[in-house]
Amino acid sequence: VWCNNSQLPADHLVAGSFETAARLLHDQVGVVNFAPYKSLFLQAFARGRSVYQALPCLPTMYGYPQRNWKEAGLKSGLPAVGLKLSDLIQRLQVCYQLTTAGKFEEAVERFRLILLSIPLLVVDNKQEIAEVRQRNGKGRSLPLSPTDRRELGAEIGEGGDAEMGSRD
Repeated sequence: VWCNNSQLPADHLVAGSFETAARLLHDQVGVVNFAPYKSLFLQAFARGRSVYQALPCLPTMYGYPQRNWKEAGLKSGLPAVGLKLSDLIQRLQVCYQLTTAGKFEEAVERFRLILLSIPLLVVDNKQEIAEVRQRNGKGRSLPLSPTDRRELGAEIGEGGDAEMGSRD
């Protein structure tokens, strides 16, 4: 149901439809190398349900939280958002602290995860969209050493911006 109600890759991932999510990422953002996204895809899928046990004699039950549960019925619901803009901003602050502390390798790795997470974000309004675009531009303009550039280029291949999931 979630796949029918949304054109957002994040909603398709939460529903477990990795193929359609990959197709949407390719069509919307231009992603061609999905290997760096594997762990993010699995994390998004895991966030899509809650597991609980009502009574000891009953089997485990699953709940599927929805972000629009007040307005939507069973057929028009959308999955709850697992990754929010505020989460990415907090991760970005940690990266800035790592950079100022001289832990560049760890900071670059975390920056990469943030950049990969941006296309999987679900935002609610135009102000959040503008903030994502502004922060995405800052993240892409970070200075890298020549060694880091070579490693990054080898990892993502030609057309790295598209494969990292960034927008222009």
